[in-house]
Amino acid sequence: MHAEAIAQLFGGEQALEARIHSFEDWDRLIRKGLPTQAVRTLVQTLDMQRSVVLDALGMPRSTWSRRIHGKRFGAEESDRVYRLAYIVARAEEVLGSRDKALRWLVRPNRALHGDTPLSRIETEAGYETVKALLGRLDHGVYS
Repeated sequence: MHAEAIAQLFGGEQALEARIHSFEDWDRLIRKGLPTQAVRTLVQTLDMQRSVVLDALGMPRSTWSRRIHGKRFGAEESDRVYRLAYIVARAEEVLGSRDKALRWLVRPNRALHGDTPLSRIETEAGYETVKALLGRLDHGVYS
């Protein structure tokens, strides 16, 4: 997985207002806060209902409304948004297309006890579980 692939989901370096060439660059940007426009672009790119995205982020609608009208998201919200983008980019890499990745994210998965991968990424532990599942899929292990 390349840091630049994740940046493209947000509209690239121009939308992110930062050069992204490594995960260290991501760390600095997340701590600073993701620009609002980049987060809007990600949500549009995902082509999902906003309520589905907000549930995956564990973000109340009131928080979304406050953040989306500001300049930047806070570090904690930025980290959650980044995790979502990372999983989308990784699923796209493993499954071969964005369309397949987005379908996989919203389908119940037996390896997740019938939960959807998207519903699991709200927490760090759930995110790590989905990331590991994608790793198994990438190595041809049926999950």
